[in-house]
Amino acid sequence: MEDDEILIENFWKYTGDHHLRKSDLFWHESAKWDARSDDPETIFRYYIEEVGFNMSFYWMEDHELYIIRTEEYPTPVIRCFHDPDWDGVHELHKFIGSGATYGAGEVLCEFEDDSKIWDELTINGKHLSEILPNSAILEMD
Repeated sequence: MEDDEILIENFWKYTGDHHLRKSDLFWHESAKWDARSDDPETIFRYYIEEVGFNMSFYWMEDHELYIIRTEEYPTPVIRCFHDPDWDGVHELHKFIGSGATYGAGEVLCEFEDDSKIWDELTINGKHLSEILPNSAILEMD
């Protein structure tokens, strides 16, 4: 599989190349640089525990968008609802369009201690170490 292989056509709405590509999955080089590591757990802990960023990712296995919202206590992990008025044009838009609140959805679990998220979070029986390499990590803020 080549790094520029198209995984989902018309995924992005606001970029020149609207396709989600294999090279868009997992941690980008800038995240590795920020965390001063290429270890996935170290990068995750840096952003979530040390910096306190929120995180959103689109998991290719189930085609759902998830958010870890560290700005709230306890920290919720949310599966976002699909936009019922989605026009079908851009995949990511079905979660954030037509006035939908970015991140509105079902709370899967909550963590009182962010240091436990990496160790304990599973979605559909899979650990983050299995999920993130097959996810487009969309936002760290």
